[in-house]
Amino acid sequence: MIDYDEFMERLLGDDEQKKEEAFREMAQKNLKWRVSRKGSIVQMLTPKLVSSSYARKELVMRYELKEWELNPLGSLHGGITATMFDNQGGLLVQISSLCRKTPTVYLNVNYTSPLLPGDNLVICARVSHLGKRMINVTQEARAESDGRMIATAMVGYMAIDHVDKKC
Repeated sequence: MIDYDEFMERLLGDDEQKKEEAFREMAQKNLKWRVSRKGSIVQMLTPKLVSSSYARKELVMRYELKEWELNPLGSLHGGITATMFDNQGGLLVQISSLCRKTPTVYLNVNYTSPLLPGDNLVICARVSHLGKRMINVTQEARAESDGRMIATAMVGYMAIDHVDKKC
């Protein structure tokens, strides 16, 4: 699990480079823990961290398209896409807000183009509002091969277990 107290101390300093390093390390540790949970959907999705930005409150992750994720038409299933959005947004919210529990309040997805076998999905998630109780995240999912937009999402999370107990 994540030592939120340690990361909170590192994020409170003035050194922007150290904040970026702590944010990326926290994302990597949280993702590793999520993927290690046997039989979990995150383990099945096998996300990979591409980049992170503390300053922009942003995570970019890559998902390799697998056969079990396909719908009857042979493209990425919409429910799997929504699951990717929800899990990646939840990870971003946990490390951005330093809240351990951040349940999803709403999830709005717009599908624009199919993702076909042989391609991978790259999702960029960015915090658009970081309040004391509500955190909103906007996301874009693009085909890795050509950058084509596959879907967009707006997701809201509630912060209910903040490490400094202000929530």
